[in-house]
Amino acid sequence: MRYLISLFLILSISTNIKAQQDTSSYLTRHSVDFRKDLQELDYPVVGFTVIHGSAKAEDAEIALISSMLQKNDTLYYFPEIDCASAYYFNRYFETGDSELLKKQIINYGRRVPQEGGIAIYEKWVKLRELSKDKPIKVFGVDVLIDYSNYIDLLLEITTEIYPQRKLLELCNTELLAGTDIRNHIRTLVSGYKECIEEYSSTIKDPVLTDILMNDLANSFLDKNIVRRDSIIFENYVHQDQLFHFRKHHQFIRMGVYHMMKENFDNMYPGFLGILIDEEIYQENEIYSVLGILSDSEVLSEKTYNDTGKYTGFTTKSDGFYTGSEFFNSELLSKNALSDITFFPLGQKHSPFSADDFSILKNKTHWVPLTGKSTLDYIDAVILIKQSPANIPIEELK
Repeated sequence: MRYLISLFLILSISTNIKAQQDTSSYLTRHSVDFRKDLQELDYPVVGFTVIHGSAKAEDAEIALISSMLQKNDTLYYFPEIDCASAYYFNRYFETGDSELLKKQIINYGRRVPQEGGIAIYEKWVKLRELSKDKPIKVFGVDVLIDYSNYIDLLLEITTEIYPQRKLLELCNTELLAGTDIRNHIRTLVSGYKECIEEYSSTIKDPVLTDILMNDLANSFLDKNIVRRDSIIFENYVHQDQLFHFRKHHQFIRMGVYHMMKENFDNMYPGFLGILIDEEIYQENEIYSVLGILSDSEVLSEKTYNDTGKYTGFTTKSDGFYTGSEFFNSELLSKNALSDITFFPLGQKHSPFSADDFSILKNKTHWVPLTGKSTLDYIDAVILIKQSPANIPIEELK
């Protein structure tokens, strides 16, 4: 019996060593220095995700978008924003208005404080430069961030004789005063739905107005019943009918959960998973890239005084905040070619096709499905090393 146990242990150890050697050999052969070279990505949809709040994550995103633009003349870009925000980011592309851009970054930071930073601002400046050669069109399919952009935009695209014009102006005034305007928004939405034909002649952009009103209506849904990813999916499908997304290559940047191609918590799929489950796209048409931070910092939180004035910020360098508790950066680090190294995991004879999701380090907090491999969830990894934290946009001089 002891002999059999010893033999079993030896075989197990040998198998583990062999698997580790295969993985290391694969990563050595399949690595790209994204500071020097780009991997041509020619997929209908490329998704990118990384823990929020680290500056070099934006360099990685620009590299991915540049990779897509090598072969494609246009790109549809989906950040983690709503429709009204997308409208103003597109206007920034047209005008180069830095104050408009700063305002939108601050607004974006209301949803994800770690993203309301200088690195995000600088990324949009770079995106605008890229869009001069090959057009980039921004779309927002996420739930609304707040009401301010929506009220501003509705004031722009309705005429002075719009039946609820005074209510829009009141909303704008009360927003500036910090007043809760939810009751006004309910009235605005119900009035629009009841009298669409009457309103049509007073609306400059009926298609956009309908999207905005739908988003405003969705802001009252019970978040405990209706999942955010379901709303994102419905918004995507609706806008796809209007703007024909499939005719263009698409880049989606959202949080980690949303960009997993497979069910990530044994309960509900994220946005990319829903696109596959609902057969909007086949699994091989979506290419999901996970950014993993190593020896890096993230913006943790902004601090404010009693009057709400910004006073400073704090950063974190390990644990939950950087994803170091969850993602196995050690597996990749020995094969890093620079501070931004791209690893396509789905090449021929990949050990990641049958590895029980080895990229995921902590399998008690984020629970993968039994028997699922890394490639069931993601297609590639970008290892981001020694990244400073994203500094708040309020620090921009």
